[in-house]
Amino acid sequence: MRNFIKLLLCITLFSCNSHTSHNETSVKDTTYVDIKGQKYSFLGQIPDSLRTEEQTKLIKKIQKIVVNHIVVKDNKQVFDLSKEEFLATGIPERYYKMLQRNISDNNALFDSIGITNVDELVRKTKEEYNKSVQ
Repeated sequence: MRNFIKLLLCITLFSCNSHTSHNETSVKDTTYVDIKGQKYSFLGQIPDSLRTEEQTKLIKKIQKIVVNHIVVKDNKQVFDLSKEEFLATGIPERYYKMLQRNISDNNALFDSIGITNVDELVRKTKEEYNKSVQ
């Protein structure tokens, strides 16, 4: 169960695609290649040792926002911040779009495999996150 919760959090947080807008200049995902030729295209895939300080701060900010603002209604994940509220945190718009798409994908997965305790999964994820940041 613990691994499922970690997987759920990872899917929600880091299933980013590489589409970027030309007018977003503050934070950009970069493709890194390690010594074995492994490419890391998405922010969440980049190993800690290769991340810039800016990327690390962005990941932590996204994690905090996601964990604290995903709620459950009718056994579905719902993000309780408006787009304007999300953008006011300083996170680029592309991450809002990715987050909305990931929530939709998660809800479809829950429906397809018959998960009926989404509220419990979200609660446990929040508890584990809060323990890890203390």
